[in-house]
Amino acid sequence: MNLCDCTDMPRVGAVCICHSGSDAIAALTTIRRALEGTYTAEGIRVWMHARNRRLDDRSPMSLVMAGRAQEVIDEARYVGGGMVAT
Repeated sequence: MNLCDCTDMPRVGAVCICHSGSDAIAALTTIRRALEGTYTAEGIRVWMHARNRRLDDRSPMSLVMAGRAQEVIDEARYVGGGMVAT
């Protein structure tokens, strides 16, 4: 059972991004912009939902939904060529 009827919105478990708050939506926009020169739209979708070893083997989307968007933004900027790894 879905918590809302937003069937076309990205989800982590039962929570859709449209009900996660404006901070998450702003973060996703920043992440998309950081990656769009590197990946296609489909590639960004895959990247967001795949486990990432640089993010403690969690998916970027799960971290955004857990309130840890800045870690994902930093990684997206690194992957997109806008930041040097530390």
